[in-house]
Amino acid sequence: MAHVRAKDPVDRQILDSLALISWIGEGNPMREKPLNGWKEIAGYLGVSVKTAQRWEKEKRLPVHRPGDHERGPKSAVFVYPSELSDWVRGRKQGLVREGATGWGLTTFKNIICSLETKLFPHSLYVLLWSLFYSSFFATAVVLEVAYELPRFEYLAFVGAPLSALGVFAVTVATFWWLDWLIRQETQYIQLAGSLALVGTAAVNVLIFSWLLPGRPVTLASFQTLAASTAYFKTTSYALFVGVTFMLPPYVLVRALENQIQRGKITEVSRLLSGDRSVPAPPGVIYFRPWMLGVTFILSGWTALAMMTHLLDNLILNQFTWLFQRILWFRMILFVLLSLATLWWFWTNLDNLKRQCDDAEETSRDKPTDWGESRALL
Repeated sequence: MAHVRAKDPVDRQILDSLALISWIGEGNPMREKPLNGWKEIAGYLGVSVKTAQRWEKEKRLPVHRPGDHERGPKSAVFVYPSELSDWVRGRKQGLVREGATGWGLTTFKNIICSLETKLFPHSLYVLLWSLFYSSFFATAVVLEVAYELPRFEYLAFVGAPLSALGVFAVTVATFWWLDWLIRQETQYIQLAGSLALVGTAAVNVLIFSWLLPGRPVTLASFQTLAASTAYFKTTSYALFVGVTFMLPPYVLVRALENQIQRGKITEVSRLLSGDRSVPAPPGVIYFRPWMLGVTFILSGWTALAMMTHLLDNLILNQFTWLFQRILWFRMILFVLLSLATLWWFWTNLDNLKRQCDDAEETSRDKPTDWGESRALL
């Protein structure tokens, strides 16, 4: 059987089950004798009873219950070995569909997995955040010249897209670099990523401080800043978003995944369970999703208050509508993407905890060799 590299502990369990089934062979005269009860089913797969039961709920492990499915005793389950063989091979080859309505979701997941294989892990997260982060710099340029758009249309329609393209490319490259640092278990990973973002922002500020006018352009009832100074202020907000919301969740999740791949499953499990005596992975600050949520609420509330104050004091002209819509668009996008990040962060930490639990259960319950596994049948 060709060697297949497992992506996580659960995948490795499924591949191990396939190896066990292949070892038993097609010549086993008892292969179509039903496996009765969860103990026999789990023994055939080489996993714990708890894992086999969870696979029924989450991965559609084919088991049968005699009589009425709803009224029959939950412990009375059976399955034929050939059905388990087909299921394991289907999981390996990615051919198991999650029902008629799940086909689109499965296809979408396959596309994301393909991206991660060709680029790096969590590519969708990286691309979405890089796009949003770079849009901060582009919209900052347009905002500072919106009130005099005809005079500075070259900056708005050429300079802003070029700025976004450059920041996007550098941000994606930063994620790739951080992923390499994580695999090397380098110290100060988050600090290195933050410095890369600071350097990118500093280059943009230097360029547009020279290109933007050194006088106020936006009209308000209070004294506004010069366009070049206002651009520096706006990019500092973007930098805060990148350093606080964009990099830390990715770095932490990837560092924990790297620890699991290196076999440090117990340490990761204890860390995710709240054991403060376990140190975080090298170069990473460990934090919980609720901490990110509190930071999001406080910063979002502050940004909304500042934006509302500015909008209430604007002096109207023919391009005020553009200024207002860009501000609201950016705020709404920040809220939606931050909520998506919180969900992504919490989901990945939960998945890592479950992978650790599965791996620990398998190490305790799995037979030590194939001969012992065969005896369970």
